[in-house]
Amino acid sequence: MRTVSFSQPQVQQSLSRDFVCFTTSTEGDPTAGQSIRHRPQDPAGPCIRGNGQQNVQTLFLTPEGEIFHAASGYLSSEDLLAELQFAHELFSKLKETHPTDRADLVRTSHRERLEKIGFTAEQIDAEGNLLGAGMNMQLLLPGSNPISAFLPGATPAGQDAGKPTVDPIAAFTRGQILTDQKFCIDRPLMSAVKFEKDPTPLVGNGKSFFMSSSGGNGG
Repeated sequence: MRTVSFSQPQVQQSLSRDFVCFTTSTEGDPTAGQSIRHRPQDPAGPCIRGNGQQNVQTLFLTPEGEIFHAASGYLSSEDLLAELQFAHELFSKLKETHPTDRADLVRTSHRERLEKIGFTAEQIDAEGNLLGAGMNMQLLLPGSNPISAFLPGATPAGQDAGKPTVDPIAAFTRGQILTDQKFCIDRPLMSAVKFEKDPTPLVGNGKSFFMSSSGGNGG
């Protein structure tokens, strides 16, 4: 994201105009994933949205340090701009909302966003960290089955054998989006201090490894 997403002029303009930016290192955190070291000058390798979700999380906080939006893993410049716009609009509404209603606003806004993407009430209301649940129906595209998300050659009964029903990359991406939004629905305005002490509600407690390469260089 450093060399791709954050380098885009539109992203930089939005960040400098609408947000106060800061970073914190996850190195040494037992919940963080691992990645191959690379030189700063190495070209960026290809990534899909959500790659390295335990290594990097983009969190949006109020001035009081409350998390009102989150996006885990790699975000392209287009994805990042969409998250920035959503966060900007939600924060504008938060400033105009009575303190006792702010948590409900966060829940409702994220729920409505998921519904627009096409998630069902059952998927949104499912408990737990969905990406940490392994083969889980909540990760799937509409109209698919659990097996086909991870085994593209599998199909539901009654369909032609050999025809994949789900793109596993798209299924993973939707699963990450759902997990991020559900974190904010289930824990609206969670304090950043509390999150740093225990980020597992967002990133899970499993172990992950991430590598992206370009021209023979891992990163």
